[in-house]
Amino acid sequence: MALKALATPVYDAAMNADLDEELASAERFLDGVAHALQALDEGRYGACATCGEPIEATLLEADPLRGTCDAHLEFDPR
Repeated sequence: MALKALATPVYDAAMNADLDEELASAERFLDGVAHALQALDEGRYGACATCGEPIEATLLEADPLRGTCDAHLEFDPR
């Protein structure tokens, strides 16, 4: 079997794996946007989802989809 015939399926599999990861990443991002928009609609945007305390403005500027304060970062649903 020619080397090219072996390389093509390997290349295709690698490309599909990359595309699957890109799709999963885009879906996670869109879930974060939907969560932030829901929080905005409900008047909860900018408040920690765990304790309800305000999230520092500098943290929200850095990550507008952030849902928790520093103390509860490990519980962020994203």
